[in-house]
Amino acid sequence: MAFTYSGNPAANPIDLLRFLIGDTATGVALLGDQEILYLIATHGTAQAAVIPALRAMLRLCLHDTIVGADGITKDLRWRQDALKDQLREAEREQAYLALPAWGGTSKALRDARREETDYLQPAFTTPATARQRTLDDVEDWD
Repeated sequence: MAFTYSGNPAANPIDLLRFLIGDTATGVALLGDQEILYLIATHGTAQAAVIPALRAMLRLCLHDTIVGADGITKDLRWRQDALKDQLREAEREQAYLALPAWGGTSKALRDARREETDYLQPAFTTPATARQRTLDDVEDWD
């Protein structure tokens, strides 16, 4: 298992993902460079690969011990709880970032929709919304 970490997350995507998941120590690293490159290629960015990488690390720790490429057996039970907490925190953070901005739409999205000629305004109303508001009804927030 090849392991590289320069200590600078801005240096390359491997270092960034290692920094984000905390897999930076040479002696106890769980993921190899090839596995990290695969996760980044599969998910697009290092940030998007954080949760899958943490899940992969947790699965490795569930075996209680692992024999490294150097032949040394490592006890991984102590990392299970820490990885579970880190995974929960990453999932919570990702769910928070996926929420829309207050008001349901951003000014940039509203302006982009105004410029897009193919965007259709909703043509329906419900009893709860007797007067359907359009994007043109909203004042600029500048």
